[in-house]
Amino acid sequence: MIFTSFNGEVKLVNGNIVIRPEMKSSLSLYRHVLRYLRSSSFPFKYLYPKIRHNVREMFEIHRERDEEKTKMLLKWGWQDLAFLKSWKIVEKEIRDDIFRGFSTSKKGKIHDNK
Repeated sequence: MIFTSFNGEVKLVNGNIVIRPEMKSSLSLYRHVLRYLRSSSFPFKYLYPKIRHNVREMFEIHRERDEEKTKMLLKWGWQDLAFLKSWKIVEKEIRDDIFRGFSTSKKGKIHDNK
């Protein structure tokens, strides 16, 4: 028995679900993003509701029929996720650059060490 969904994304072949290879990658990316949005290390807590609301729209890759565009969208998606995950490090480096040469006293005041 073979069943195909209306858009050809998912097939049921002899009782086994078969998903197009590029959809597996987009589903994997989608799951990684959702998992990261829920993690305690997600740096943009104030953006969480908006990003979560738009995450399905962001990863509608499986609807794309052009293989080259699918590969490009997946590449960009993984790069975006890597950027979000590395933001804490980038943010720390930016703060270190801004406040290099300054120290804080026990009272929390910033002093110029130059």
